Amino acid sequence: MAFPSDILLPSDARYYQFVETDLSYNSNYDIVWSLQFKLPGDNVYHSNYEYAFGTFLTSLTGELSSLPGQYVGDTDPELTVGESSLTTDQSPLSSITTEGEINLVIDSTTLSGQLIKVVFDSTGLYGLSGRDSRSGVGEHQIKRDSLCIRDYFNDLVFYEHLSAFSPTFSLTSNEFQTLRVRYANLGTKISIDKKINTRYQTLTTVELPFRLKEFNNLSNIFVGYSFCTPISTQNTALSVGDFFLKNAHIEGLETNEVLTETITSAPLVFNPNTSFTTVSNITAIPT
Repeated sequence: MAFPSDILLPSDARYYQFVETDLSYNSNYDIVWSLQFKLPGDNVYHSNYEYAFGTFLTSLTGELSSLPGQYVGDTDPELTVGESSLTTDQSPLSSITTEGEINLVIDSTTLSGQLIKVVFDSTGLYGLSGRDSRSGVGEHQIKRDSLCIRDYFNDLVFYEHLSAFSPTFSLTSNEFQTLRVRYANLGTKISIDKKINTRYQTLTTVELPFRLKEFNNLSNIFVGYSFCTPISTQNTALSVGDFFLKNAHIEGLETNEVLTETITSAPLVFNPNTSFTTVSNITAIPT
């Protein structure tokens, strides 16, 4: 992760984020990806262990500024507040530029960063509200061992205990567990599935706010992964040991072109109206 300079990490903390950059996908079409994860029980050293892992869609091969802990690698909220030049935090303020002395600008109409992110969190703190108007729940509403989803505005769009989906779903296991994410219907729906034996079982399907039409740069999307431990403490005794992630598989359309097709049908068959003539001055003669 590319941390801000004022972020000080506790000793032996582990925060990782990486993006699969070999292939990019067009998010105007469905993107489906799966992964296998395992955190063996003997790699958990405390009953109040803290770790979270997530998977996400992004337009960047690397975040400009990621935050550890409860943000699980999300871009610093300071960088997502609208169209403006980026400046340093401390006085005197100065613009942040590229090596070519070009100002870095956040464009409110160009997707620059996270499109959607799904996080499995032992602490539930990913759902907590944060600075710079980051939406979320209050401290008294935190749900441990939870599934959290945030959208392209970093708004919390889903937050629930894992036990609400399956009483046997645990974030620790000696066997690999398989998860699948289905991002569909032009970004209006996301489904999270878990493989049970040989078949996938849908844990939840979430309807997302349909605002993607406000953005461009939707045809160059990558899949990424995050891992953080600990989350909210400098006590690394609450960290977990080795976390295993393997067999990431992604399916989607690998083109920038938005494909359209005109669908035609045979002409409708109908019966024409029967012709008739109007007559007048007719008198009926009684019999």
